[in-house]
Amino acid sequence: MGLWNPKTRRMSLGLVPLFETIDSLRVAPAVMKELYLNRHYWQCLQMRGGMQQIMIGYSESNKNGGFLASRWEPYKGQKVLAEVCALYGVTLKLFHGRGGSISRGGGPANQAILAQHPSTANGRIRITEQGEVIPSNYHHPELGVRHLEQVVNALIVSKHLAGLRAEEHTEWLSSMKEDAGLALDKYRSFVYGSEAFHTYFREATPIEEIENERRFPTGVADSGS
Repeated sequence: MGLWNPKTRRMSLGLVPLFETIDSLRVAPAVMKELYLNRHYWQCLQMRGGMQQIMIGYSESNKNGGFLASRWEPYKGQKVLAEVCALYGVTLKLFHGRGGSISRGGGPANQAILAQHPSTANGRIRITEQGEVIPSNYHHPELGVRHLEQVVNALIVSKHLAGLRAEEHTEWLSSMKEDAGLALDKYRSFVYGSEAFHTYFREATPIEEIENERRFPTGVADSGS
């Protein structure tokens, strides 16, 4: 199957943990520590050259935490994940599951990479390119090349500036922590704690049409039975 090369003693198949919700992002460092302390997992990791790929999702964190918290928690989580990997001598490769819209982690890839925590700037990154953004990024060869140039540029710049940006602005961090916490509480109390929101959601969105489409695929009429 090619999963194990006896000559190089390298294994091609690795485990890629996904952390996406607010709660999972918060426990991600503890989960990775537990994995690294597992003898069998550690052996497998060494067979892959000590490279650990970790996927960060954006859609679910926005759904269950709101916009501001869903940006702050991945930023904070990536920093601690980088520290955990460095502690155990593991090479970290982040895999960003970014969607097309801003609410799903979308937006200019160049700016998103430059906005990551300096400790994650190691010149390695993996990014999903989902269906809705493929036409806008790659429908013309020149656009595709330009997009890839911007990604590579951001990786080079972020790695070069990592040392210069090591000292963070404590005032900014303190404000973000407070604001993200308040935003999270407000979002969850409104979305999960208010019956009025459920009424508004069903009246202001096409959710019923979407549900009907799933029950009755295109071309299959609802007979009313």
